[in-house]
Amino acid sequence: VLSVILNRRKDQSSRQQQKILETLAEEYINVYDDVRYFLLIVIEKLARKTKQGKNKISLKPEEISQRLIQLLMNIRMVEEQSDLSKFLIPNKMTQKLKEKGNVLKAKKPSKNDPKIKSSHSKRNIDKKRRHDAKIFPKIDHSISVKKIKHQQKIFDAAWIACLSLPITLNLYKTVLMFLPENVMPYMHAPIKLADFFTLSYKQGGSISVIALDGLFQLMTEHNLDYPNFYDSLLSQITTMTMHSKHRYRLFRLLDLCLSSSHLSSNICATFCKKFMQVSLATTPTAALFGLALVQNILKVRPECRKLVSRPDSKMLQGIEKENAVLSEREAKLKPKLINVCLSESNVLLDRTSLWEIQVLQRHYYATISNTATSFTKTGNNAKIVCDEIASVTHKKLFEQEMK
Repeated sequence: VLSVILNRRKDQSSRQQQKILETLAEEYINVYDDVRYFLLIVIEKLARKTKQGKNKISLKPEEISQRLIQLLMNIRMVEEQSDLSKFLIPNKMTQKLKEKGNVLKAKKPSKNDPKIKSSHSKRNIDKKRRHDAKIFPKIDHSISVKKIKHQQKIFDAAWIACLSLPITLNLYKTVLMFLPENVMPYMHAPIKLADFFTLSYKQGGSISVIALDGLFQLMTEHNLDYPNFYDSLLSQITTMTMHSKHRYRLFRLLDLCLSSSHLSSNICATFCKKFMQVSLATTPTAALFGLALVQNILKVRPECRKLVSRPDSKMLQGIEKENAVLSEREAKLKPKLINVCLSESNVLLDRTSLWEIQVLQRHYYATISNTATSFTKTGNNAKIVCDEIASVTHKKLFEQEMK
């Protein structure tokens, strides 16, 4: 299988390459549990040798990693012990291997054997053990192949080894999106991917947005301790990430993270302020989500309502007063926004307001202006479904207006 994957012609189209992988997966790899098991072992060894520079394949590490990861992405791992039911090697042959192993084990020399007591007895014993070690691992694998725990462990090892190789940017993003739903649920220890997702999350930009999904899954389901998570999450709310094509993932996780009842009111108020700031300079689709998320937070956190209902005479107090009272000359310049960070969240709730809502009430898009106007209305405590708004695109908005 690896010979077909690694030695394929470079002039083959991606469709032809994918067709080969799908055929191998459908007819052999995902059908026979032992074929998948031993193939994963070979993939892990090849990736490890490639990282050490010991393989004899005339390909760059990036090309090897790309072909190995593409193969791994077509491998489906089973979930339960009862799913291990079909093997390419018959059980009789496996039994013969066990019997052969028992015979070899029975013939294994002992230190007390008088036949080998000589000046070189210790050296002879070590040589015999090295010879037997080449045979007994096969016997062990023939037993381990039928256990789901060992199948998952070698599945973990193959992925970890391949992810340690150099990866192209496009494949890197694809892998980040593929791992949370298609790999992590089938791993024996998904926490081994913590370093991979943590380093990806620290890179910034669209890669951080994509890596957030897997990182959050490790935190909530596998007890990963990530210090200052909400600080880094707040830094992801920028106009660039709001314009990203992967913003749906960020929107969905923001809605999930901020709906927790364990968050303090000051942290919620900080996120509300940051969303309103970004909504002034972002697209209508992102502004709609920001308004919906802030509105849900205010419904759950009544103590944050004073950010909206604060009288106009107090709205200009605090650290925003200097930016609001600009001279005619300074008004031509871009005003400085308030520095929103969690380190100042304990005073932010009392020193500022969501004055951006009044600006959005005059937005050119009617849906945004109506949503911003609804902040001043009371009595409607129904939570807005943010998932529906997060999936809205510019095309959908245009089609809606055309109707």
